[in-house]
This record gives sequence, C-alpha cells and structure tokens, in this order.
Amino acid sequence: MKITGYHITEDLIVNSEGETCQHAPWLDILFKENGESIKVLYHMDYSVACLLKMISMPKSTCEELLATNDTEYNNYKFEYIPGSWFAIRDKQTRQWAGFSNMTQYANSTLEPTCDKIGDAIDFAFQAERTGRQVYSVLTKFGLHPTSLTSPISAYNKEILSQIDLPTCDDSPDEVTY
Repeated sequence: MKITGYHITEDLIVNSEGETCQHAPWLDILFKENGESIKVLYHMDYSVACLLKMISMPKSTCEELLATNDTEYNNYKFEYIPGSWFAIRDKQTRQWAGFSNMTQYANSTLEPTCDKIGDAIDFAFQAERTGRQVYSVLTKFGLHPTSLTSPISAYNKEILSQIDLPTCDDSPDEVTY
C-alpha cells in the first residue's frame, strides 16, 4: 500500500512526493489521486487549523466543525475528529480525501521557523515514514488497513466483525434469569 505524507503551514501545502501548493485553489493538491494511497498528516491539528485559515472558513463554521465533527463550507463537506481523522468531500465533483494523524504514533514537533519548503517537505516525509512503520506492523498482524486512524478499528473491521461470538440470546433458557 502506498502511503503519502502531507504537511500544511499557513501558506503552504506539501506532500512526500515533493509536490507543493503555495496559492489557491488550496484543496486541489489534497484531492490529487495518488493511486491506492493512505494519506497521512504530520501534525493533523496544526495542519487542519492552517488549512481552514487558508480557505477563509469563518470562525463560526470552524467552531461547528469542532463541536459536531462535520460541517459544510463553499460546496465542501468537512469531517474532523481532532487528533485522529480529517476528510474533505467536494459535493459537486464528489472528490474525496481522508487523512490519518501521525502524531498519535510518533512525536512531532512544530518549529516556528518551519516556513521553508524544504522543512515542510521533511515533515511530510516524516509522516510518510511513520505511516509506513505503522502499516508494516499492522500487516504483520494480518491486517490490511485502508487508513491509519486506529489499529483497533482495523482489528475490529477485519477480525472481530467476522467472529460470530455468542450473546445472552444464545444461552439456554434454564441458565438465564
């Protein structure tokens, strides 16, 4: 599985393929198809805050996104679970991009001087490396995740949901109350 790392600053979006975006339309680079790829962010909460500022999302809409985990703005639907998951859907073209957060698996620091393209690309590469390590461990357990949001979700989807575990309804009448 291909893993593509991203990092977003106040005026820059980069990915681990070396692609950069320094002007509107900001979301195009995020929607770009990378084949069958898991997209990961170096520091999700920071990146989401910068992206929402870039696209001039009003404060009230940002607060709605934070409070309800989803909102709509300028023909886009946003989903955000802080520290875990971020997704954008273009309602018109149906393009979609979903991102997992790598700070839950590795320490990430944000340098105040990270305004150079090279530094941002390094962060995107760090996100990709972390994503590859997490994916490698999960595949060693026999899992094949399509996102790196949660190892528990991958386990539940591929293992637990396939098991027919007994419930109290399966108990014989003489042992139930």
